[in-house]
Amino acid sequence: MQIISTETNSAEIKLSVEELVIINNSLNEICYGIDMDESEISVRVGAELGEIDNFRQAQIFGKLKYRRT
Repeated sequence: MQIISTETNSAEIKLSVEELVIINNSLNEICYGIDMDESEISVRVGAELGEIDNFRQAQIFGKLKYRRT
């Protein structure tokens, strides 16, 4: 991960495909793998389940030219 810039309310970072896979898999576990109700997920993660799932499904992998080795 490379931090490109930071502002008061935002940050620009550069992630490798492997780091994106880790984030995606983690979000997938939050949405579908962990046995918690939605209100508990919201408290622990700081976002609603729908927001997490929308972020996870942002289609970034479809825009990458990546092949798993």
